Amino acid sequence: MVTMSLLALATVAFSLREARRSHDLVPIFLLAGAAIAILYEPLGDALVLAFYPVRHQTGWISMFGHQVPLFIEILYFWYFCPFVLLFMRLARRGFTVRGWWALWGGTYLFCAAFEVLGLHLKTWLYYGPQPLVVLRLPLWVPFTYVSFLFAIAAGVTGIVTGLDRRHHWLVVPAVPLLLAASHAATSFPGASALYSTRNHTVILLACLGSIVTAALLAYTLRLPFARKPAPMPVGRVPSGSAARPASSVEAPVPAGVL
Repeated sequence: MVTMSLLALATVAFSLREARRSHDLVPIFLLAGAAIAILYEPLGDALVLAFYPVRHQTGWISMFGHQVPLFIEILYFWYFCPFVLLFMRLARRGFTVRGWWALWGGTYLFCAAFEVLGLHLKTWLYYGPQPLVVLRLPLWVPFTYVSFLFAIAAGVTGIVTGLDRRHHWLVVPAVPLLLAASHAATSFPGASALYSTRNHTVILLACLGSIVTAALLAYTLRLPFARKPAPMPVGRVPSGSAARPASSVEAPVPAGVL
């Protein structure tokens, strides 16, 4: 709880500094959106069969039979906002294919490592007939977390770059909406099997479907942010289409000469 609070305070301080430096309230809107997004947490937990032990937890929100502890609300501030701000900065120059998937893969590794840490500390747990479990973590679950981080970042970047500054307040509702849409969409294949059958093969295939859905979403989100090729200098001849030298061009032969 103390560590989460310190990270959240650092994120708030950084966001305030960024807002002052850029003369734009987007970092503040991100914090507000993250605060509202906690309302989705009980449904998100239910979809991936996550649970927070009641012992030593300060309750915050309770829906669908799941009680979400207070530290998760604090976690949302630093889990969302720094990544979105980093994404926005990288998106200014566009992403190469390698750069995009490196960021995606690195984000997955971070999410997975953080989940394993929480499981080791018994802060949360996953239950049910989960497939692909390594170190108590169902490996398909972090794919859904990476998906909502990228969806939120791409959506916020689209708002900031495509709309006038007077419309940037739309970042506030966009954060929880994009979280709910992307996480629910990518987790639904696995969740539908976990709730409807005990057949391990069906559950495995369904969770692999969630991974494929996450990859398709990432591929789709990459397209608008692909780095554009550098413009060709004026007068430069494209490679492979060099003009023939003037001396090699045969002059037309007048009729009757041959």
